[in-house]
Amino acid sequence: DVTYTITIVGSFSGCSNLQSITIPDSATTINSSIYSSTTGAGVTDSLGAFENCTNLQSINIPSGIQSIATGSFSGCTGITTMTVASENTKYYSAGNAIITKADKTLVAGCKNTVIPNNVIRIGDRAFRKISNLTSITIPTSVKTLGSSAFAFSGLTSVSVPSGVTSIASNAFACCTSLGSISVDSANTKYKGQGNAIIEKSTNKLIVGCKNTVIPSDVKEIGSYAFQGHPITSVTIPASTTIINPYAFLSCSNLTSVTFE
Repeated sequence: DVTYTITIVGSFSGCSNLQSITIPDSATTINSSIYSSTTGAGVTDSLGAFENCTNLQSINIPSGIQSIATGSFSGCTGITTMTVASENTKYYSAGNAIITKADKTLVAGCKNTVIPNNVIRIGDRAFRKISNLTSITIPTSVKTLGSSAFAFSGLTSVSVPSGVTSIASNAFACCTSLGSISVDSANTKYKGQGNAIIEKSTNKLIVGCKNTVIPSDVKEIGSYAFQGHPITSVTIPASTTIINPYAFLSCSNLTSVTFE
């Protein structure tokens, strides 16, 4: 007999019939697979280990796991509970989310996640493709919203709290149901106006949605600001002098652009 010790959990992506899985204690890494994407600006992309395992109902991270690749559970719309073994030295679970102990980064969430009040960063792809996530409360402890943190989710509204000082340009990309965006008035970095997130110091619009009306004082529209949002028309104010690459990427419903 041959005994195998599993240390790396590879790709189960797209295994839509997978309902449960036991990750052995010997495993140290949940990995991702790299591929070259010809969509979304032709950049190198990756598939999470369990990406689009839509019938996976729960996940338990054993004590040995020390590395979880970003987006490992993207598109896992069936997951309702996320737990981590108490002996794990790198991660812990709270509010049905997986969080790093050292820097309080939420690396993976699900449709039932309640973000704990001590989380500092929403990690890259943490809620990506969780299409049945329709609402979330971001606590005031959060300072950073990572790349694609909520991309392709089912969020209908977003309220950015006062403590957030960094928002990735594609944090809410392709959120087709997103129609309302606001920012706490006490936030020193960003403001909410016209259903958009705008950087105060530069008047740069960094995140928009299907109901955005670009304010008349916006000077710049950021990359990926409207990526994948179902806007049908847009009016660019006279104040806007810069439209960055991919600002309107994958806006397939956009039929009218007016420059004032």
